[in-house]
Amino acid sequence: MSYTLKEIRDDVKITISPEGDSTLSDSFYNRRINDAIQEIVIALELPEFEKTNETVTLVSGTRSYSMSSFDPLWVISVKDKTYDQFLTAMVTRQADNFSETETGSPSQWFRYGNSLEIYPLPSSTHVGDVLRVRYLKTPSLLSSDNDVSPLPTNLDRAVREYAIAAALSDLNEPELASLHFRIYQAIVKSRKKIRGKELRYQNRILSVRRFE
Repeated sequence: MSYTLKEIRDDVKITISPEGDSTLSDSFYNRRINDAIQEIVIALELPEFEKTNETVTLVSGTRSYSMSSFDPLWVISVKDKTYDQFLTAMVTRQADNFSETETGSPSQWFRYGNSLEIYPLPSSTHVGDVLRVRYLKTPSLLSSDNDVSPLPTNLDRAVREYAIAAALSDLNEPELASLHFRIYQAIVKSRKKIRGKELRYQNRILSVRRFE
């Protein structure tokens, strides 16, 4: 059954203000609900949101490439598809200390804002190389009452509990906020266990098939 923005908001409201006398605006609740959805996508690395993009093409001597056209929530991996070579993710300290002028075969990447930075600078040999970016897609914001949560229905309660915790925290109710956040964490932990079982099963099947 689809969980609409209005239904989520009503469920959050009844917890925050059981008497129905809340003076908080709908937009206040909507922001916490959208925050909850985005947080869950990141926390669980939901496969439903995994996408790939192959529009980034390397240019000689160019460090930064815009990802605004596909707006990733989180970059999972980057691969030079032309050379069948994965690039390694860098941390800020590494990116800041890397040579500004070194050119060669791109081997590392760093996200800066909504741009993908490549290290070292691509040499002329790598002009036209196509990068495959695997990423988590940013979920669409729920704005209209009938907009439906993009998450699987078994995460409906997680959305509600996170949104309640966020709202209570903003209302300076830390103890109640902590209670609902712990409930949210328990739901996420349970989902992670399911994901782990899926991966173990897939690995077992692959291992069996190697020896068939």
